[in-house]
Amino acid sequence: MKYANLGLWKIKFFTTIFVLFTACPVYAIGFGDIGGMLGGGGPDLSGKQSELTGSLRSALINLAKSQIIMAKALGLDKQVMLAEQNVKNMEAGDMGTKAEVEKSIEISASVQEEIAKETAKKTILDVESKAVFVTSVPFYINGVLGSVKTGKEAAAAGESMASLSPMALLKIGPLVTIVSNLPNLISKLSSSTGQIMDFMTVNEIDNSEMNDKLANAF
Repeated sequence: MKYANLGLWKIKFFTTIFVLFTACPVYAIGFGDIGGMLGGGGPDLSGKQSELTGSLRSALINLAKSQIIMAKALGLDKQVMLAEQNVKNMEAGDMGTKAEVEKSIEISASVQEEIAKETAKKTILDVESKAVFVTSVPFYINGVLGSVKTGKEAAAAGESMASLSPMALLKIGPLVTIVSNLPNLISKLSSSTGQIMDFMTVNEIDNSEMNDKLANAF
């Protein structure tokens, strides 16, 4: 994934600054307006934050819906419950806080990891489970494409963060979290998509749509 490494050192550096100043405000430690020392006001990314939290929310809802279906077909009851709760939480809110974004991405990644492990076994499903599994495909495609698109835009936003002061970073916590956490989820999606398609082939489930739309997604 080309975008995953885009400005990675800058992203990590400013994420560290963000965490530091969240835990210990600059005025509390006696440095005064240290923001001016570490960079100017920089671009206003509040609009980009709203845009990306919105697109990520849509992508992760689609992904979670696909995960619910896949997990049911695979007999992964715990992952079904986690994904269902994830959808419920995201549909009830707007992912407007750092904690909401972080939790949604974390759950999405953990559920996807378990689905990947199970599909890697290439277990043959019964007829009923195959019928269930195939209904996950449209949601999965939309979830992956939406996540990748958001990830690319987040990487570009991460470059813009290089000119922001620590105090400015405090105002865009959700965006900082997307920039720093989303690449891990997309990495899991990249590796698991091939496994899922192989699993579908073994189970004689048509994977042509997934292959056509996701072949060059990453």
